[in-house]
Amino acid sequence: MKSLIILLLSISTIIGASIVKDFRFSERDLKIERKDSYDLLEMANFIYPTDEGKPLIPFYSVLFLIPPGAEIKNVTIIDYEKVQIPGEYLVYPTQRPKPISQEKQEYLYCLMKVFIL
Repeated sequence: MKSLIILLLSISTIIGASIVKDFRFSERDLKIERKDSYDLLEMANFIYPTDEGKPLIPFYSVLFLIPPGAEIKNVTIIDYEKVQIPGEYLVYPTQRPKPISQEKQEYLYCLMKVFIL
């Protein structure tokens, strides 16, 4: 069973300002393809882990611009919702990084196309 999470995140700074950010991801944006008897998960604008052998599960990375002199007081997840995606999946393992100078493999080329978008 695969699940997606929707987060509402709040960051408070020591100078009293707050940053509230709402992240929403739709299960309709998740693409699952068969690759070498594994399931390859893809979502636009997501990135992939680099820990060799671990499941290649895309994740969303966020950077916040904090004003000069401000310090983070706390980070709070206000709310979240999990959505179950029916089925069972054998997630493709993260592959060993290959230098760009080596002959490109079809799989690496495919991932590079996702990152270039």
